[in-house]
Amino acid sequence: MRVNISPTLHHYRINDAYFLSLTSLNSDYTSLNPLTVNPNLGPRELAFYRITFMLMNYAIGYLRYPSRIWRTFKNIFFDKDFAATVFEHRLKDMFKRKKTTPSKATNNHES
Repeated sequence: MRVNISPTLHHYRINDAYFLSLTSLNSDYTSLNPLTVNPNLGPRELAFYRITFMLMNYAIGYLRYPSRIWRTFKNIFFDKDFAATVFEHRLKDMFKRKKTTPSKATNNHES
């Protein structure tokens, strides 16, 4: 099935790949050029709203329950095998990648 959403926009093939591209689990929250089909809302504006509201959601959750701040800190830095939320998993993965990425100084040694 092919749908023309607007004369100024591309044709989108409505299939599984299209719907998977719309889900948050299969897209990048920090992308500055997300898919948008609304001629009144550009991709950068959509990215701004999406990032802003996502960060506000986390801020409100952590400010409303301050014990989560300590739990997250403890789970990330002290408990190597446990994370209570997806956010904690992502933070642990980020720190793990930073630890395992070789620095430029070790790669630029002379033979």
